[in-house]
Amino acid sequence: MTYFRNNILLFVLMLIGLSLNGQSLTQTIRGTVVDNVSHTPLPGASIVLINADLLTGTTTDPDGNFNLNTVPVGTHTLRISFVGY
Repeated sequence: MTYFRNNILLFVLMLIGLSLNGQSLTQTIRGTVVDNVSHTPLPGASIVLINADLLTGTTTDPDGNFNLNTVPVGTHTLRISFVGY
């Protein structure tokens, strides 16, 4: 009977661990890309998130704004490029 109880306890602990592991914390990175001199927005600039586990990106809207959603919580590096810069 003890063997059966121990296996059930182990199974329940594994289920709890799986459900906690599946809920990772994420963040949204947002910002505006502007020209360094004139401070005008740069529409269509490419933003790429550089990370060993994740490669994702987006482009800026007509006002130079961007959003990167569901990014794992932590510190990240962005590569921003725009034709002509």
